[in-house]
Amino acid sequence: MSLLAPLYLLLGAAALVPLLIHLLRRRIGTRIDFPAARYLARAEQEHSRSLRLRNILLMLLRVAIVLFVASAAARPVIRLAGAGHGPTALAIVLDNSLSTTVVVDGHPLFEQFRGTHAGAAVRSGGLDSRQIILLTDGQRTAWTQNVDVGDVQVVLWLPGGTPPANHAVVSADARPDRWTPRGAVVARLMSKDSTTYRITLGGRSIVRGTAAPGEEVVIRAAPPERGWLAGTIELEPDELPGDNVRHFAVWIGAPPGVSVAPSAGAFARSAVDVLKGSGRVVEGRDIAVVSADELTSLPALILAPSDPVRLGAANRALERAAVPWRFGAAHHGETSVTSAHRPSSASDSAQSGSFVDVSATVRYELMAQGGADADTIARIGREPWIVIGPRYAIVASPLDPTATSFPVRAAFVPWLATVLTERLVGEPGGTIEASPGQPLARPRWADAIEDLSGARSTFGDDLQAPSRAGTYFLERAGRRVGALVVNPEPNESVLDRLTGSDVARRIHARQVLTAPDRPQLANLSFRSAARRSISEPLLFAALALLIIEGLLVGTRRRAAPAAAA
Repeated sequence: MSLLAPLYLLLGAAALVPLLIHLLRRRIGTRIDFPAARYLARAEQEHSRSLRLRNILLMLLRVAIVLFVASAAARPVIRLAGAGHGPTALAIVLDNSLSTTVVVDGHPLFEQFRGTHAGAAVRSGGLDSRQIILLTDGQRTAWTQNVDVGDVQVVLWLPGGTPPANHAVVSADARPDRWTPRGAVVARLMSKDSTTYRITLGGRSIVRGTAAPGEEVVIRAAPPERGWLAGTIELEPDELPGDNVRHFAVWIGAPPGVSVAPSAGAFARSAVDVLKGSGRVVEGRDIAVVSADELTSLPALILAPSDPVRLGAANRALERAAVPWRFGAAHHGETSVTSAHRPSSASDSAQSGSFVDVSATVRYELMAQGGADADTIARIGREPWIVIGPRYAIVASPLDPTATSFPVRAAFVPWLATVLTERLVGEPGGTIEASPGQPLARPRWADAIEDLSGARSTFGDDLQAPSRAGTYFLERAGRRVGALVVNPEPNESVLDRLTGSDVARRIHARQVLTAPDRPQLANLSFRSAARRSISEPLLFAALALLIIEGLLVGTRRRAAPAAAA
């Protein structure tokens, strides 16, 4: 038994009143003996035993009445079968993942979760026992691990029936994420049948088509727009609208003008000529490919000097250009080059195979200075060999076969194209992909974010992806320098469900109860503290004692005149 209002037990002290009255009762007035009343005294003596018993019974009845009323006011509850319950610490968990927005019988599944009236139950709960009510669609891809909730009771409810058929856009990328100005949109659709799609860029439709089940869609384009743009791949609406649109972002600019200094060497000159022939770059002064000792401006692809005598001039040129790296001691002898272990972008990941079978016979140490903020693309041992930072890329060897085998490898021209048209062109920055609400580290090249309405706000060291899917542009000094693309997780589009018993086995708790329907869910709520209040029985008992007390008092009053007669 427990009490919901224990302070009312203090009313039980009033039970002393009838007891004190009984013990302290005294005859009032002066006693005068009349000879004619002597027979009344004898009659009283004859009935004194019954009178004492009646008075004690009345006292006990009155004490019991006060105690019953005080106990009822304290609202006691005991563990009995019934609709009542005791204090309960209740948590209601609503699965609000993308899959619960699927429309079933004309209403989103999440609305069915909300329609269980569990909100009213949690507002009336206390803290005496612990229970979790879990409302979920049991999506198979979401329940891949066991969950331990401790010493609590869990009531589980899953919707019945089979999930509807669903089609979705499960991936969408701009390749590369910087077009100069050509590029491709690559998407993958999930559908059991052929489905139509539409691709937009900057709010304008650029293509419509039909894709077969599981087909990868590749659309090449060279749009006239420039700068950072938001794009989408859209399908016809179905019962789960949240995955019918997927977002991407791309930077579009004119082919960069590239100048190659004679000190860069013949292989660098030939590779740039190949890129010019394909339209990837043009002749110009947007980006320089130059030996470090002749560096005058950024952006630039900076190569180690071929003559060690020029090393001092190279470091002075780096200092004048505010590049936070310096060339150190020279090393001779063939050593293998490996890709960096932590690529910072999709472009770096795509280049992970660029340094296969690449070696260097002449290289210089690359020494970072204060404030160095760059990605290591390739290493020799543990030392950086190629680093790329804001508006610069540095190679620690001359691009000559006598210093490194890299210029004569097939991967050299694609790597050079990536550096010139993706890493050094335009403002420093890039695309960040995230799921809704995902915590992110602040990108070092941005200081503000532009939401879907165009409003701009700054952010601190930490960044959390917005809960709404879309493209959020990242800015620095008021200019767009990248994009945060928020899309739901692809596995949310797979609507296959587990059974209630399968989900229950994945929950480690004191007890897991599965409700087959919503009425049964209401019955199981507060099951961990299933109790019935006994305030009403106590009040009925007090009322019954009052009736008995009244009958005894009335009988005594009627008996007194009869005895006097």
